[in-house]
Amino acid sequence: MGIRDVFEKLSEYVNLNELVFDLTITAAAVFVYRQSGFLFHQPGIWEKIAVIVCVQFFTALFFAGILKRYDELKEDCALGIYPPFGNRIGFIDRMNKRMVKSKIVRFILYLFLFAGVNGLFILMPMEVYKIARQMAMAAESGDANKYMMVVTLLTTGFAVMLAGVMMFKGSQALVRWYAISAVPFISEFIVWPIGIVFFAYAHGFLGAVLFLVGTGGIFAGIIIFKIMLADREIMDKPIAVKLMRPLRAIVIPFLTAVALFAWNDMILYSSVRELSLNHIGINMANIFPYLLLGGLVPVRAAALFAPPVKPVNILISAVTFYLFFANIDAILGGIMEIIGRIR
Repeated sequence: MGIRDVFEKLSEYVNLNELVFDLTITAAAVFVYRQSGFLFHQPGIWEKIAVIVCVQFFTALFFAGILKRYDELKEDCALGIYPPFGNRIGFIDRMNKRMVKSKIVRFILYLFLFAGVNGLFILMPMEVYKIARQMAMAAESGDANKYMMVVTLLTTGFAVMLAGVMMFKGSQALVRWYAISAVPFISEFIVWPIGIVFFAYAHGFLGAVLFLVGTGGIFAGIIIFKIMLADREIMDKPIAVKLMRPLRAIVIPFLTAVALFAWNDMILYSSVRELSLNHIGINMANIFPYLLLGGLVPVRAAALFAPPVKPVNILISAVTFYLFFANIDAILGGIMEIIGRIR
């Protein structure tokens, strides 16, 4: 039995991308939280920006993969090839067929994806802004820290745009993706001219030219990638199809889970500090809202809801988040030691 056969056999029972995501989060929660308490201790501004860009890019790829899977299932149902011929049609198959044909389900799925992509894009830079503002206020006029917010918004916006170009073929699918990721898309066109003015003010004409060349090169690269690769038959060649399957099923969900776990770790550390400084009880009830803002729980919920829904994934997801929250709760039991290190 080859790797392809293993993939196809497993895919009958589980969505592989969700399985990889859950196993990665489980392993990270058990080994990181149980062994050391936190992955990051007082992360620097550049570490946060690097994690933010990775989260935006891989989460956008992960969401785009979910949307692509939904499109493929919808097409299979329209062609009458789902479930595959010879398979026994059970309750789950009938439920997924109804879900994929339902306009309400489609609206809710788009709403989940819209909230996930745009919510993370809005909330994540706010954490950087709290540090960047302090650094910028204390910086010299030419200090690079003054450009933190412009750089962060531009790079994260580029990451979300590139994810759509990489995953979707055809202008209609791409327009839909940019409608779902409206905030990053619109922000690029707002922040970009601000960036030109900002760099021109700081470094004169040369600064503006360098900024235009750099960002223009990225825009041009995205467009060239779309025209030369994504919309041609290159991605439909057998070798490309073979590469894309493990990328979508294993690599992208693994990297998404790692990036989101790292960001949630930063959020958790920051929330513990904030609660302790404000003399608020450090417990799961007070920590949980911060974890929601971290994106891990909403991202997993969106993936779990998207057709095709598999009961095994629901069970594994429940176990994953039980272990995730149980290990966080175990950290909170010895929180006084952590507070001492923070202070």
